[in-house]
Amino acid sequence: MDSDDQLRLIRDARGDRALLALATVDLTFPGLPAADRAALRSALAAAAVPHWCDAAVLTALTGSDDRGSGWWARLQKVPVVEPFPARGADAGNVHEASRLAVRKHLAEKQRDRFVELSSRAARLFEADDRPSGRIEWVYHLMVADPERGTDEVEALGRSLWLTARHEDLAALTAAMAELDVSEVLSGRASVQARLIVAQRRAYLAGATSIGELGDELLRAAEATGDARLTGDAYSLVGDVARARGDLPAAEWAHRQDLAISQRLADLNPTDASRQQDLGQVHLMVGDVAKARGNLTAAEQAYARCRDIAQRLADGDPANLASQHDLAVAHSRLGDVADARNDLAAAEQAYTRYRAIFHRLSELDPANTNWQRELAVAYTQVGDVASARGDLAAADEAYRQDLAISQRLADLDPTNTGWQRDLAITLGRLGGVALKRGDLPAAAQAYGQFQAITQRLATRDPTNTDWQWDLAIATYRLGTVAREQGDQAAAEQAFRRYQAMIHGLVELDASNTAWQRELTFADSLVADITGDTG
Repeated sequence: MDSDDQLRLIRDARGDRALLALATVDLTFPGLPAADRAALRSALAAAAVPHWCDAAVLTALTGSDDRGSGWWARLQKVPVVEPFPARGADAGNVHEASRLAVRKHLAEKQRDRFVELSSRAARLFEADDRPSGRIEWVYHLMVADPERGTDEVEALGRSLWLTARHEDLAALTAAMAELDVSEVLSGRASVQARLIVAQRRAYLAGATSIGELGDELLRAAEATGDARLTGDAYSLVGDVARARGDLPAAEWAHRQDLAISQRLADLNPTDASRQQDLGQVHLMVGDVAKARGNLTAAEQAYARCRDIAQRLADGDPANLASQHDLAVAHSRLGDVADARNDLAAAEQAYTRYRAIFHRLSELDPANTNWQRELAVAYTQVGDVASARGDLAAADEAYRQDLAISQRLADLDPTNTGWQRDLAITLGRLGGVALKRGDLPAAAQAYGQFQAITQRLATRDPTNTDWQWDLAIATYRLGTVAREQGDQAAAEQAFRRYQAMIHGLVELDASNTAWQRELTFADSLVADITGDTG
């Protein structure tokens, strides 16, 4: 191959990233016979199917025991292949942009080959029990066998949400997002992948960040006829409605999910995962009932979740998911007791919640989900202590929460959920300092609260959860300024707070919580204006 041939090859690619990536074989090895270059291009396309490759992986994908190692040795010299030491000294991966382009090219132009390569990759990675291996397995299985892949992704997602490290959850979400964006899925598989991505986004950025996607996914799930997918979509729709303050819509959606989950649990009474699903839906129904002020209904729903989780935990003490759900049910029952001002019952429930997650966290200190739950448990214990006037105990509990929340926030500064947790914890510490009359400490904590929420709100001005947090932080700083006698600073803060709440109400006038907050903000500004006037 001479220089004219190389130029013609690039010109014929016409900017197609996949063809340009494959052409790097010819540009790197112009002296090889045409048949050898064609075989090496085919090997490069195979190597682009998984997220990483080595000689053994390429041999399994191509089915060529005698040539796989030689092909891989040459491909490592091609510019679009880079080292990937995380998977071994000999491992590498096709550069992401090129890899995705080649996968899409295969899916569109050589569909049968793409499915066969995905099937071989799935068989290869199925034996890898590491989280990274399970994720790679289902990534390929979704293409090779969409029906089975959908079920396995759902099961893996359930497991990772409860037991995995943050990076594993992020990796599963990224894999599903990649499949979705590349448009290689359809039907149930497509809906499942999109649900995984949407659920993770709601967790990190708040349910309001989903927008109308929840309704879109619900319609898509219903079209598949898959009851479980439909129930999960109803759950997401309910979360969005609740975040928007539309509690009737949230209750309706979660009860639709409950009806589906109850039917599936009744059909499979020995299936622990279906029983667990049912318990978790009772939690969500209880959350909406509590938000609507129906504490009796909330308590009943939480008790059902507790009873299911207790039964599963008793039947299988090694089932960590049941331990998780049991702890969360105790937490919610504590919330009901707290709302009834039964501080003794609330403290007892929160202490049980904390004890379970303390034990789980000791089993796996790297499990960020359990660390976060332990931080929340300390928050709730602190809230009860603060309510009964034991500010020293409240401060101690909040500082335990702060230590965990700070560690998580430092672990991944891009995790907005953890950043928000840290901000809210600082707000609570500011509240204790304010009650103690330590105004400088209160101002410092509230200032940090505001700084974090300001960064989040600036990052995404459409995220109403973060805008709300910023408004509350600003109000708290105004409260400290007023206590310090700085009326001008207090008025400035209260006016900013009022403007933020007004902006939220303009976005969604049906949100009753925001409407109530605006009434309070208007009254507050009127009062301080009268004081300074």
